[in-house]
Amino acid sequence: IGGFDTHSDNGPVLTSLLSQIDDSIGCFASEMKSQGIWSNVTVISASEFGRTLTSNGLGTDHAWGGNHFIAGGSVAGGRIHGQYP
Repeated sequence: IGGFDTHSDNGPVLTSLLSQIDDSIGCFASEMKSQGIWSNVTVISASEFGRTLTSNGLGTDHAWGGNHFIAGGSVAGGRIHGQYP
């Protein structure tokens, strides 16, 4: 997809990029379910890239952490781990 370095355009551009990821994972999950193997699949996000929690006035800057997800047929979802500072 590319283009996630959205310092000053975290609204519409990020929404579009995340929608593309959502659509792609949705298609992948549907295919795994149709093959009957979704319960054996785990999908994770990983990156060394992070953003600050506070705005620089136009967006956010590079930082030390980020949000990630885990999904899969055997993942007990609907939880957030960790604590907002």
